[in-house]
Amino acid sequence: MDWLWNFGEFWLTTLAWLAGFGVVFGLLTRLMPCNPGMAWWKNPRGTATDLVYWLIVPLFLRVVRTVMLVLGVALLFGGRDPQPLPVGGWPLWLQCLAILVLQDVMLYVIHRAFHTRLAWRFHAVHHSPTELDWTATARFHPVNNLLAFSLADVAVLLLGFKPEALVLLAPFNIVYSAMVHANLNWTFGPLRYVFASPVFHRWHHTTREEGLDKNFASTFPVLDLLGGTFYMPAGRLPDAFGTGEAHFPETFWGQFVYPWQSAPGVTRAWRKWVRVAAPVAVLACVGIYGYAFLAERNEKLANEANQIRVRQWRAEASRHAAQLDLARQACRDNDIARATTLLDASFPESEEQEYVRDLCRARCLLVAGKGGPILGVALSADGRRIVTGDHEGRVTVYDAASGREEMTHRGHVGPVSCVAIAPDGRRIASGGHDGTAQAWDVAARHLVNSHEHPAAVLAVALRADGQRVVSADAVSNVEIWDAANGQRRTAHRGQEGAIAAVALSGDGQRLVSCQRTTAVVHDEATMQDAMPLEGHADLVSCVGITPDGLRVVTGSHDQSVRAWDLATWQTLVLRGHTGAVTAVAVSGDGTRIVSGGKDRVVRVWDALTGRASLALRGHTGAISGVGISADGRRIVSASLDGTLAIWDVAACVADDRPR
Repeated sequence: MDWLWNFGEFWLTTLAWLAGFGVVFGLLTRLMPCNPGMAWWKNPRGTATDLVYWLIVPLFLRVVRTVMLVLGVALLFGGRDPQPLPVGGWPLWLQCLAILVLQDVMLYVIHRAFHTRLAWRFHAVHHSPTELDWTATARFHPVNNLLAFSLADVAVLLLGFKPEALVLLAPFNIVYSAMVHANLNWTFGPLRYVFASPVFHRWHHTTREEGLDKNFASTFPVLDLLGGTFYMPAGRLPDAFGTGEAHFPETFWGQFVYPWQSAPGVTRAWRKWVRVAAPVAVLACVGIYGYAFLAERNEKLANEANQIRVRQWRAEASRHAAQLDLARQACRDNDIARATTLLDASFPESEEQEYVRDLCRARCLLVAGKGGPILGVALSADGRRIVTGDHEGRVTVYDAASGREEMTHRGHVGPVSCVAIAPDGRRIASGGHDGTAQAWDVAARHLVNSHEHPAAVLAVALRADGQRVVSADAVSNVEIWDAANGQRRTAHRGQEGAIAAVALSGDGQRLVSCQRTTAVVHDEATMQDAMPLEGHADLVSCVGITPDGLRVVTGSHDQSVRAWDLATWQTLVLRGHTGAVTAVAVSGDGTRIVSGGKDRVVRVWDALTGRASLALRGHTGAISGVGISADGRRIVSASLDGTLAIWDVAACVADDRPR
């Protein structure tokens, strides 16, 4: 019954707004009425209709705006995330002001269009109240709302304005719209040409001949001055409202079907069909909205449950810490029987307890993220600093010892799909679905430079000195550019299809890119295809390379990890994952490999023998990224469940622990 709860939340909020407006404007219209004796409560049937508009139409608009936004992205940007525009970097207050002006211009033009003969039947619904008061604020035919307010909102989002600006403007727009419809005698005096007042807008609603087709602006009357439609005579107030039709329908259903039934040439059969189809259409929209709301709430509940689970795991791990230390000491004393007893007593065999066992054994620090999936992670070679990129567009830097957040950068519009960090942790690189790759200075806490791609950036890598960045995108481009000035040095285009991963050797001489089922080793200076690494049976999704460029590790959706020795051309196949391998990393000395996959397990391998030394559990979602320090003692892993795990593998009891 979550959908009832979601509807209830929305309706309670709406009723709170209505109650507040009723008190405030009820008092004000008693003190300063424009038309004494006119009040919304004198027409109960009209008030009931307005209440339906307040409670139902916004639900419809939420669905419609989402659909319009998706269609707009598909038509204007070919389905890819829009390229970021400068307006997205403006301060929020400036974006809000720009949106107010831009939308008022759009709505002025659209409003005038709705006063033409072709569209008037839809807009007449808004003009139908004869007792005009603040309650009529929401009385718009859904088609009018769709082609006016929804279109205006979607337009500013497609232009690059942040959704946060629209959210901040929403309360202002609701209050202002209710105020200009209220039965108040306010004219705003000398500011009458700057801001729309109740009297200004009531002249727009009047049925008097002199006020017809006047005062179209929603907020700034200067648009009417420029358009020759401003009318606000001094010392006079409008006193008659409505459409002028004697039998205009007063019910929601009657007004919903009115535009089609009143059109010239409409037959009786058509009117009957519309009367049946209208409620079905509205109920369908409400159902779609309820489903979307339910999905959103379920995702929220899942994130909250994950946060609770993380806290429970931490508490469980803490409770078992003392007994685990005794087990480790027993292993060091070669007292196998005692170690077995301690471990089995502390950790009964179940999947969840297996997670706790691994969290304890590796002295894992499990860090809960900020609610969204973590899509990429990297660990500096010295093991001191971690960087993550998440679905909400954040690039976050953590202290690896404490898990404390050091800083968060917001430079991408949309999800951050990949991150990289220099060995000393001073410079990081990130790539996003917005088609940009960015270089950040951690110490100075600012964006060094940005480089644009024609499509979403799926992989980034940094040279050891942090001066050169490699970025690859979804349309097979691999580009090498200077972090200092953003200038492109080398570009390479592979076969048709996305470049899923890239890796760069410490000296910057060798670069590996992954596309389809093959990894290709390039000479970094010329980007010539030096050697293909073939053998995987499915998509190669991740790659790692040692600093000397002699060993390459790849992971694939075929559930295997392959270690390639470029000096001897020997290949080691590592099997153990039960799902697609989505992340790999290799220690600086090339002796230890770490991998993660959709099976939610982080596995540590001996790179020389191919033997799995550790299987670390603690995430509840697919592993999206892993990293390992140069000495192989510290491992990080990130997951789509929104958690970041920092593993001290040097503290682990060996995986072949006594049982």
